[in-house]
Amino acid sequence: MGKKQTNTFPTAEEILAFIKNAPGSVSRRDIAKAFNIKGSPERIRLKQMLKELSGEQTLHKKSKKFAAPDALPPVMVVIIKSIDGNSMTGEPEQSIENPPKIRIKYKDKSTLKVGDKLLCKIQKQRENFYVAIILKKLRPTEAKQVLGQLEFTKYGPCITTLEHRPTTYHLTKSQAQDLKEGDFVKAKVAKGKGPNLIKSIERVGQDGDQHILSQLVIQKFGLPHIFSNDALDCTKNLDVPPLESRDDLRAIPLVTIDGEDARDFDDAVWAEPDQDNPGGWHLIVAIADVAHYVQEGSALDEEAYERATSVYFPDRVVPMLPEELSNELCSLKPDVDRAAIAAHLWIDKEGNLLRHKFVRCLIRSHARLTYRIVQDFKDGLHVDIPKPAAQLIHHLYGAYKCLKKGRDIRGTLDFDRPEKKIRFSDNQTVEDIVDAPVYDSHKLIEEFMVLANVAAAQTLEKKKSICIYRVHDDPNQTRVSDLRDFLKPLGLSLIKTPAIQPKHFTQLLKKAKGTAHEPSVSDAVLRTQSQAIYSAENIGHFGLNLPRYSHFTSPIRRYSDLILHRLLLNALGIEKSKKPLTQDALAGMATHISEKERNAAKAEWETIDRYVASFLSNRIGDTFPARISGLVSAGMFLSVDHFNADGFVPVSSLKDDYYIYNQKLNSFVGRRHQKKYRIGDRLQVQLVQADPYTNNLIFSPL
Repeated sequence: MGKKQTNTFPTAEEILAFIKNAPGSVSRRDIAKAFNIKGSPERIRLKQMLKELSGEQTLHKKSKKFAAPDALPPVMVVIIKSIDGNSMTGEPEQSIENPPKIRIKYKDKSTLKVGDKLLCKIQKQRENFYVAIILKKLRPTEAKQVLGQLEFTKYGPCITTLEHRPTTYHLTKSQAQDLKEGDFVKAKVAKGKGPNLIKSIERVGQDGDQHILSQLVIQKFGLPHIFSNDALDCTKNLDVPPLESRDDLRAIPLVTIDGEDARDFDDAVWAEPDQDNPGGWHLIVAIADVAHYVQEGSALDEEAYERATSVYFPDRVVPMLPEELSNELCSLKPDVDRAAIAAHLWIDKEGNLLRHKFVRCLIRSHARLTYRIVQDFKDGLHVDIPKPAAQLIHHLYGAYKCLKKGRDIRGTLDFDRPEKKIRFSDNQTVEDIVDAPVYDSHKLIEEFMVLANVAAAQTLEKKKSICIYRVHDDPNQTRVSDLRDFLKPLGLSLIKTPAIQPKHFTQLLKKAKGTAHEPSVSDAVLRTQSQAIYSAENIGHFGLNLPRYSHFTSPIRRYSDLILHRLLLNALGIEKSKKPLTQDALAGMATHISEKERNAAKAEWETIDRYVASFLSNRIGDTFPARISGLVSAGMFLSVDHFNADGFVPVSSLKDDYYIYNQKLNSFVGRRHQKKYRIGDRLQVQLVQADPYTNNLIFSPL
């Protein structure tokens, strides 16, 4: 990247030309260096210019780097367009106006054909021309799949899809001969018209089944939930390894602290005062050694990678690993030997990490504790726990006090948003929806895990190893500006600074706490944030205000953590990888895992919403206090108090006037009386419809 030394400040056209001709995306520092921009005033001026160009979509900004509008992301899906002799060309899967030319590099084209989808690393060669390096061939997309409920009509059997706007597909009598009225089915839709629209059909469950709601979501989101025989074979004849070269930590009274309904325990903790460091602590975070049992490249490994994460529903778990591992050999149950990787961590009285080391070991958990038991003990209530655990809890809270001090000094983004918990009756119907309690014991474990995650990333960097990071980019400045506009009518403000920090959002949330606007402000701040993802490139973690961060502590349920365990074992010389990962391959894996994580999160949220709708289906006509959480031209999104249920008010149900959606004011305004509905407004609403199968909650205002 050649320097363009100049004595005058560059024009927007000069900066655009520089970025356009660069071989890849560039940072603000790259631009400042190229144009010899020095001093605080000029750097602020450059930042403002780049912000304006990004806001106008003249530039693309991602992860603090800028690229020309025709630039492609560093990793993306490419579809093979042509194969001609020794040349292979492709085009982006995502629709792009005037798509650039892409030449695909390959080692063996015998397994490739036109139309195949490839996950590729993208390198810019010149304007509008790129080279794609294949990271992975993606599975072909199958025929369209729908979920629906069977109905027998006078026109014959048909399926009505479970969607907000349902579609009806007709079946032949032979296709429906083994099905009953009300059955929920999964069907593949064939191309063409006529009665034979359904290519294949499979019964998922029947109306009234206890677990039908989560089953429907599993099918809708395509979550793999049945392990192959090959994968299950990999779990046979496994046992806890002998001590041999492992460190023996079985005498140390480590304990697990989890929720009351937890079934897998992948982390155990311990702490004691550090005699060589007054006020400081020596901590141990021991994590199940999943890498010992899941061999790289095995059928089990491939299936775990495909799932990438466990998915948690109110009534079940779709695990990343079979129960033989997740609930048994890799679960740190009390009073049994378990293989682990332990992080020894030493902190000072301010919570700073002084040093650390990772060891492969055998441990023996001395107690299975819950968050509530630990909190009750800390609060002086009588609980029945072993004596070693009682002494340990005091030490754990002593270490936590220092870690919290460090967190407060660092300044992090802290949301105080309770999670919805579905409470079931004995016959597995929804009994109530409550806010899950949040104790200091939750925060204690969180801080121990954060410290271990930081230490893991530091270790890999020190060993000059690649690392899979958990990154969280700075918030988009346009969104920050929108947040400020949202806050003005509420009498609140966000500090104006060119370098927004997590603590500034936390300060805002504290100002709003206890006011009528608290939920709306919390939602708005959340919408302002970037999404945390996995990446082979480190850009830091904005929310935690950490320069480097990884995920080390949950390899039972996150494939990212299993990757990190393997990288640690390899970097420390404990177990060399048979096929070391390259940076490019790791980038592709990080993209895959991030996508699977997003899909799992959507499935979890939707399942909870469906159970809420099921619970409220018996309360049609009841009235509830609610607040407006979002607006679109079709109506208003609501958050209903107590249940924290998300509902919708169609604009057609606003009968007292003719309301028009004002996008600029982000409000509905009555044409005659000028009455307004705005985000954050509170109102009483009546429940009109609650359908857990289509996930509809429809209200009308009173």
